[in-house]
Amino acid sequence: MSQKGIFDELDLEFEGRIREHKIITKTFRGERGEISVTSATAIIESRFNFKVLDRLHDPCFLAIERETARGFTYLIYEALAPTATHFQMLGMNVAMPNVVRREFLDTISSGWGKSDETWIDILAIPTRHEMQIIDGQPSYFRSRLTPLTGAKAHILSREAVESFLCIKPGTEIGNLLGFNLPLTVDIGHLVRYHAGVFGFTGTGKSNLVSYLVRKTLEEDRDLRVVIMDLAGEYLVHLIDIIASEGEVYTTEECEDSEQLLSSQVIPETLEDRPGLLKALEKCAGRIISDGRVHPIDLTRSKEITIDYILSKLEEASSSGKTGATSAKVALGRLGRLITLRRLNPKTDILKLGAEDRDQVIGILSSAMNELHEKSGLRSDLTSLITYLREGSAEDMEILDPSRLSRKVLGSGSPRVTVVYLPEPYDARQATSIFIQNLLMLKKVSGVNRNRRVLLVLDEAQEFIPDRVKSEDFTDASNRSVEALLRHGRKYRAHCWLSTQRVAHLNVNALHQLHSYFVSVLPRSYDRWVIAEAFSLDTALLDKTIDLETGEWLFVSYKATRQKNIPTFIKAPNNEDIIASRLSRLQD
Repeated sequence: MSQKGIFDELDLEFEGRIREHKIITKTFRGERGEISVTSATAIIESRFNFKVLDRLHDPCFLAIERETARGFTYLIYEALAPTATHFQMLGMNVAMPNVVRREFLDTISSGWGKSDETWIDILAIPTRHEMQIIDGQPSYFRSRLTPLTGAKAHILSREAVESFLCIKPGTEIGNLLGFNLPLTVDIGHLVRYHAGVFGFTGTGKSNLVSYLVRKTLEEDRDLRVVIMDLAGEYLVHLIDIIASEGEVYTTEECEDSEQLLSSQVIPETLEDRPGLLKALEKCAGRIISDGRVHPIDLTRSKEITIDYILSKLEEASSSGKTGATSAKVALGRLGRLITLRRLNPKTDILKLGAEDRDQVIGILSSAMNELHEKSGLRSDLTSLITYLREGSAEDMEILDPSRLSRKVLGSGSPRVTVVYLPEPYDARQATSIFIQNLLMLKKVSGVNRNRRVLLVLDEAQEFIPDRVKSEDFTDASNRSVEALLRHGRKYRAHCWLSTQRVAHLNVNALHQLHSYFVSVLPRSYDRWVIAEAFSLDTALLDKTIDLETGEWLFVSYKATRQKNIPTFIKAPNNEDIIASRLSRLQD
């Protein structure tokens, strides 16, 4: 790539120089307190040109010349807001007489594109990268350098931006606005290092997440995706995958396709497509007939664990009453079994393998036979033995969240599992239990340690609010999700969050996200929370107000070629994929 190819063709008409560079701190006081954001900004002054002004209204990157002790380089900045300026604007104010002010305005209006007293002020933010041209090719490096006043600026070309941002080969997640260029990323890193999707109602959060889920499943055949869905959106968005490789768990009654679809949100834009509603009904009928919709049990009594048996034996052995010796012997035998078989004391005894369960029954039976018939411990041991024998033979068709986590890690498990729980209380309870057991199985038992599991939390403000209570399970779900975000990556357990109210989220959880998509957030405080959490300039986030449905500000520490570069993208429409797949299923 020649130097000519590195800079945009419009660069020949762009005469920009840096006029000012400064560090500013902005403070915002909102509903949840005060937030301060510190950022670096630059003002680049360019000769006025209509083509340049129009181009700068779209996202673009600028390369600012910089001489250093080791040679010549370019600092990469992202242009945010161009402002056309006329010299007479600086001296005009409302205190002027109306006639004089009119003369000023006439002079200013007639001067655009003609007068040398007009220019463009461009607000730009640093990407903290520099570009060196080596053998005619751009190479990019992290940099702490600041620009020098008066240095020339250039507009980067489409090809230079591609080499700056895109991973080859990679997965396309959208088109870069202003460049008509597919942004390709490492989709594996998007999963591995957690991600967040933030946007107001109607911005297309579930549409985007569903598209990304499709791409991750294409990339990793062994990946398992579990979606905690409160709003009932993901069954429709992933209906073609669920019909062949997925399952749905819900507390709602869904005996036929009509009930199933009635419980879900069908986007109007999808519903209005000719023949699509009929195709959805047919696909939903197939899901029902194939037995892919199941009830989920949230009412089970508390599990009986090995720890519980140990505590009962410990209590009896230390009481000094009749049977204390038998309890002490049983306690020792059970302890040796735990050590020998490497059992987790917190495991539900019904989840033990057949051999381990039989050995526990043998230990308890031996102790029970030595006890008096009226002994309280004998009664407890009898109940435990009965529970072990009968409970292990129970029909376990109705899964609870704990068993669901084990199923997800099992062989032959569905690739996508949608857990539709419209009541936030139920969703939080199920999520906390699912995560606890998933991490326990991964960390302690080593069950299918190599399999990646991605948990998607829709309406994340319900699961990780900043204010919690124990009685509504916000405390339990908060702690579980934060544990997953902090430690899950070590055990190949990952999380994506989707929400419209960032201000109400647990900030500690937010800090664990390495990639995030931001669309329209009307409340200023939500945007400031993101700016503070991810070290972004507030001017950058204010630009999201102008985004259309399906357009996103995307930033990633891991998934793009360079770290933490804000980009604006237009994501593919998942509804187009649904329509295409369903039409094929109809044929």
